[in-house]
Amino acid sequence: MIKRLGTAALLIPCVIAIVSWGPQWSFLLSIEIFLLVAIWELFQLMKKLGAPGLVINAGLIASAPLVWNFSESLGIKFILLAPFFILALSLRSSSNLRNALHSASLNLLAFLYLGIPFSLAVLLRGEPGLTANWPDDLVVIFVTVWISDSAAFFVGRTLGKHHVTPNLSPGKSLEGFLAGMFVPALGMAWLGPSVLPGQSSVLFFFLLGLTLGLTAIIGDLFESMIKRAANVKDASNLVPGHGGVLDRMDSLLFAIPWYYMFYQAASLFQS
Repeated sequence: MIKRLGTAALLIPCVIAIVSWGPQWSFLLSIEIFLLVAIWELFQLMKKLGAPGLVINAGLIASAPLVWNFSESLGIKFILLAPFFILALSLRSSSNLRNALHSASLNLLAFLYLGIPFSLAVLLRGEPGLTANWPDDLVVIFVTVWISDSAAFFVGRTLGKHHVTPNLSPGKSLEGFLAGMFVPALGMAWLGPSVLPGQSSVLFFFLLGLTLGLTAIIGDLFESMIKRAANVKDASNLVPGHGGVLDRMDSLLFAIPWYYMFYQAASLFQS
């Protein structure tokens, strides 16, 4: 526990500082470092599942945020076309159709699972679009997810009695899940209007916090499913007290796309 808290106390201020005040090149460099480590960890898990990651796929995933930073329109085309290229590469293993399909599925999963969230992180940080208050968008996502994770962990650890996901994560409880949803929802409803002045509705921020908490939980469970299938406890041991980079970022991989879609949907209703 001490190691876990110490690592968090070191990493959180560094991440917020880079996102809020660092130049774009330092942000992109940080994104690429975390992404490359996440690719390596996920490919190790895929190898245990009998479908080694394709080197070309790793290059496509790592390139996605850089392409998006260069041009949003080109980034969208890249995200749409790359999956078909990955599927086409699976034809090289067509001598064993079952293995080829397995490889295609997991390599496509790797691209979608890592490429899209990291690319959207660049979009959210690099453009003063969603709230006219950038880079607060990413900071809000990070802080909300960290609050959700912490609330779910500590409430589940102290009050958790109803274990609802024994096959995915036996330690998770209904009480922890509810805390992971409603604590960020209440915090967002209280602080959101002052932090993100583009919106003023308390209900809007309550729903944003609630659904961000929910997607964070889903992201955590999804990565747990991959690890369970690969028969490992952690993606790696690179982050003391937390496992690997994937273990630390699993919630964000679902929360970032959801935040983007939530604001896009809200703008449609306002127009």
